[in-house]
Amino acid sequence: MYATTSRPAGRPTRGKTAPNRLRRLDAFLAIWAGPELWHQTGPVVDLGFGREPVTTAEMAERFWEHDPKLEVIGVELDAERVAAGAAYARPGLRFLRGGFNVSIPRPARLIRAMNVLRQYAPEAVEEAWSQMSANLAPGGLLVEGTCNPTGGIMVVNLLRRVGDDLRLEGVLFSARLGKVGSDPEMFPPVLPKQLIHRMVPGEPIHTFFEDWRAAARCTAPLRTWGACQHFVATGQQLAQRHPSVLARPRLLRRGYLLWQHPPA
Repeated sequence: MYATTSRPAGRPTRGKTAPNRLRRLDAFLAIWAGPELWHQTGPVVDLGFGREPVTTAEMAERFWEHDPKLEVIGVELDAERVAAGAAYARPGLRFLRGGFNVSIPRPARLIRAMNVLRQYAPEAVEEAWSQMSANLAPGGLLVEGTCNPTGGIMVVNLLRRVGDDLRLEGVLFSARLGKVGSDPEMFPPVLPKQLIHRMVPGEPIHTFFEDWRAAARCTAPLRTWGACQHFVATGQQLAQRHPSVLARPRLLRRGYLLWQHPPA
């Protein structure tokens, strides 16, 4: 069910991180996948945590509020980074050296791999997904994407293991509206690797953004009332063109727009 090879697969990341960089993603997962996530077994894995495992420790603290017995494992290729994790380790939180094919004691309910694949060629993405998914329990989630240095803008793939397949269940667009505004133009620079090179006419992601821009223009007068009001109205307008967009006001008000089951 999970990889047993001793040679870590992957390349070292740049390693930059910052406190609370992934707070918004953790909060979204607690809302969107929470009940299902907390009732599963197996650990949560944070792959490629960087020079300091601060975001791994933060994720553990947040998730322990929902499941105090949850095991969280931070994984890094760099042995020195793994050693740095000793200062953060505690019962329920530990650190291992490894890559995409890391061996873990039990299949994971969730693997988070943020800001890891941007340095790879587009054709390498699916192989990395496949290696990581080998460590997922049936129904488990692989959360992979990119954010800006503060975490105020991010785009995340939500992939679920179904049998032996890994299915793209959604693409999450997240923005700290009070800081970065509501313009969809902020998202293309942080698109995940398999999408950023497909922003050309004829590709679904290009069409999606064309429609998002049109929705933002239609709802532009609502900017008078702030970025939140504009983002909510834009998301609801976009959902009329793309019914797979989750136009739930509770999420839109928080700066989350989820494109469910996007075309490949």
